[in-house]
Amino acid sequence: MAEAVVNFTAEERDFLAELLKLVLKDVQIEEHRTRALSYREHIVQKGEMINALLKKLGKASG
Repeated sequence: MAEAVVNFTAEERDFLAELLKLVLKDVQIEEHRTRALSYREHIVQKGEMINALLKKLGKASG
């Protein structure tokens, strides 16, 4: 996969991180409520992707 370099201001980076954290909370709730194993795996992968993005932004959750 090709990588891209995107430059954000500190304000943009903080805003993006806050949005990702909000989405991550929703994903965690959805994971908790999901019974179907295949869909749950999809949700877990989505959460891992969000955490990876937050780590790249220097705003790791937890």
